[in-house]
Order: sequence, then C-alpha cells, then structure tokens
Amino acid sequence: QHRLDITVALAVCFRVVLIFSPPLLETDPSRYLWDGAVLAAGHDPYRFAPLTVREHIKRLDRRPMGGAPSTAHRSRDEVTLDALAGLARDPKLARQLALINHPHIPTCYPPAAQLTFAAAAWVAPGDVLVLKTLLALIDLGSLVLLSSLLRRLGRPRLWILLYAWCPLVLKEQVQTGHFDGLATFFVLAALRTIVASRPRVAGVCLGLSILSKLYAGILVVVLSPILGVAGVATCLITVLIVAAPFVWTNPDLGGGLATYGSEWVRNGSIHALIDGWLLGGAHPMLARFAVGLTLVGILLVLARRSLVARKRLDPGGTVGLSESSRSRRVGTAS
Repeated sequence: QHRLDITVALAVCFRVVLIFSPPLLETDPSRYLWDGAVLAAGHDPYRFAPLTVREHIKRLDRRPMGGAPSTAHRSRDEVTLDALAGLARDPKLARQLALINHPHIPTCYPPAAQLTFAAAAWVAPGDVLVLKTLLALIDLGSLVLLSSLLRRLGRPRLWILLYAWCPLVLKEQVQTGHFDGLATFFVLAALRTIVASRPRVAGVCLGLSILSKLYAGILVVVLSPILGVAGVATCLITVLIVAAPFVWTNPDLGGGLATYGSEWVRNGSIHALIDGWLLGGAHPMLARFAVGLTLVGILLVLARRSLVARKRLDPGGTVGLSESSRSRRVGTAS
C-alpha cells in the first residue's frame, strides 16, 4: 500500500512537470484558447470561423485613418467581428488565433468544453499554462473518482496505476492540453454515483460528459438498464438545458461539427485498410460507414458483456436504485 501511494504521488508530480512543458506537435489548444476568450467576452464561439476574424482584421488594418464607418448602418455580424478583432489585439490571443489549424472551419467543440475554455480565459485569456493547469486538475479529479470507484466495487486499488501512468493520458491530456479528460471525469462521476444508487445525479454527470465529448452518448444506451427512465431523462434534460443558450443564439451550431464528421478520419489504420485495400480508395464515405459499423458492433458486444456481468453481480437488480426503492424490492422478494 505504501509503495502504491508513492507511485501514484510520483504520477501526480510528473503531471506537474508536464504542465510547464509547451504542447508538442499540436496546435489544438490554440483553438481552445481562442474559443474560450470569445465566450468569456460574451460572444458566440460557433458563429465565426477564425479565418473570418483574421480577414476582418486585415480589412480594418487597410482602412484609412479616420475612416471608421457609422455604427448606425452596420450589421450585427460586423459589430461582432469588430469586437472579436479587438480581442485579437491582445498579443497572446493574436498568437493563438494565428496558430489555429483549419481556420476556415468554425469550432466543433461541444458546450461543456466551451465553458471550460471560457473558465480558463476568465483567469488569463490566451494563456496555455492556465488552460493546462485547469485540465490537469480535472485529470486529478478523475484519479480521485477512479480510486473511490475501485474501493466501492472491491477491486484492487493497484488498477489505478493503469490510468495514473497511462502514456496517452500523460501526453495528450496533460502535456498537450487536450480536453478529453473532461469527458472522462464526468463518466467516472456518473459511474461512481450509479454505484452509490443515485441514478438522477448519474444522469446529470452523463449529460455533462456528452456535452464534453459527443461520443459519450453511446454510454446512454449501454447504461440505460441501470439508469432507468429517471436517469436517462435527467441526462437528456441536462443536455438540453446546457446546449439551449448556444442553439438559441446560433441555430447553425453544428456547422463545424458537420464538417468535422464528413472530412476527418479517426482510427486511421482501420479506415486506410478498408478504403485503400478493400475499396480501392474510391469510396471514402463508405469506408467511414464501415469503420463506424465495426465500432458499433464492438460496442454492442461490450454492452452485452456488461449486462451479463451486471446480472451475475447484482441478481436482484438493486444497483442504481434509490435506498427506498431498493428496500421495497428486497422486501417484495422476501
């Protein structure tokens, strides 16, 4: 136990060291920082692509001295672009705006991620160290939740090292500053509250995980037998409440997401195998569907295994019920 504590403490210390290391071979945090600054300033991060803001700044710079147009005859978009151009006058934000990759595409990151970026921007706009520190704290929260979950389930605490020293977590989340750990935190919180028989709270946590990374929505299907109607409904209500203000101000909220879904490739090795070898490179969209179906098949197998394991570990079906409901079911069975 003492050695395990030391090993976990070393993992935490290593995270602190990585926070101060600049992101390697990545510019994704630049968009996080820009999105956060835009939202923290009270503007819609989904409305304008970074390239649109860059071009507007160039137009302003070419405008002759004293040639500012009257605001009475300007559109709302022009006024907003002026405000965003003002944000970019900050040297740190100007640098981040210039580094954003695929600047012609509006942001595709979900609302909970945007709120996290905005929290970092509220502390220090354009400061990657502040953003990485916030994400590292969320990652440490995941370690605490995982430790509590293992203890509650009676699993070996040694398993926590699989996450604490996972190279992918250390490199991508802590060193680079990707926000995938946000969804991980809320998923672990959902699992921990499920074990504590609080399905409605679990639904809120699962909703926030979906609002961090959309693929977490798959877990609604997998966990629905445990969450029940109340838990699933709470999850959906959480998603609607948090997303509503963004959708209200910009109905075209999914523009960047649609581009991301149609042009980006995940699981590149599988996609290359199907598209290049089996389809001759002529049907990339068909290859995407094939990869998606493969992953759905794997998830269905895992879901079935989880349900079988749940029935074996909880034959009475009391996990996920409130204490009063659990007492009524046990009383009925007896």
